[in-house]
Amino acid sequence: MDQIIINLNDILRLVFPSEHITWLTDRKNLDIQTDWLSINVDHVQEGDLLILPSEKASKKNIRSAVENGVGAILIIGKPSNLNNNYHQNVPTLAIETSKSFRHIHREITQMLTSKTSIISDRKFQIHTKLTKLAADGVGLSGLAHAMLEITRHGVLIHDKRLNAIAEAPSPDLFSIWGEISAQFNMINNLPAPLQNRQLAGEQNIKITQNIPGGISRIIVPIIVSNVVRGYLSLIGLVRTLDILDHLVAEEGALICAIDMSRSKAVRETEKKLKSDLLTALLQEKLSPRDAGLWIDAVGLDRNQAHVILQFSWDSPKPPSRRRLETLINGEVGKM
Repeated sequence: MDQIIINLNDILRLVFPSEHITWLTDRKNLDIQTDWLSINVDHVQEGDLLILPSEKASKKNIRSAVENGVGAILIIGKPSNLNNNYHQNVPTLAIETSKSFRHIHREITQMLTSKTSIISDRKFQIHTKLTKLAADGVGLSGLAHAMLEITRHGVLIHDKRLNAIAEAPSPDLFSIWGEISAQFNMINNLPAPLQNRQLAGEQNIKITQNIPGGISRIIVPIIVSNVVRGYLSLIGLVRTLDILDHLVAEEGALICAIDMSRSKAVRETEKKLKSDLLTALLQEKLSPRDAGLWIDAVGLDRNQAHVILQFSWDSPKPPSRRRLETLINGEVGKM
């Protein structure tokens, strides 16, 4: 049995990731550690975490738990009196949830006795949710907003050139999101181990980075075919990123890679269709009707004038065809 001391924040984030939480005391100590759980006021020992259904959260029971040295109190359900005389030195929270008291007891007990097990379960849940969204075709923007919903932290997705391609700012960072985004668009703010995309793709690095202004982020490379094709950043205030955020960042980068790989395959198919169309037109292999149908199928506007350009590299050592395409697209995009 793994005897791992965990804190209150771990429990709230892993067992109650999206439930509504109300603090009933001024002391909001999420770092408080506990090694056991109690559901009976009379059995509370020093440092225990006590969970009580709201109907049993009476002044008498709270006072008795405090006298026995309770570490923190979780009240399950909406307390009938928010102005109850809770002991201000003992962190006390009310959690409104659809989970049964029995289920909560089992989950927290499992977490206290085997943290690895519940982390694995939570990771699987995150993976399943993001995979389903990707299959539903929500795209990178939809995935970013899903990660925001799970973690309550901002999400920023960059392509390999650090262009932001999807984002979901969190409410607490909304007013400065533009400044944050601008900082992360700069290569100098990309952690050094991630700047070599080939090497980073082989090592699968995950980095927590602090930046000026009290901001922190977990940045994970988005890897396709062992090469970094983009970056996923989960952004929050310093010291607010925890184990759940790391799980979401890891699984999120994996699902983003799948989505980007699929989009790339679609683009490659479209480019091939257009290339084949151009070849067929130049060789006069298509009737006007067939040409029109093909043009419509690849999304070209028949009423729009088109110009055919041919490029070549005037050097005995030209770059690869893909690199040449990237350079040309960049120049054309400036026109």
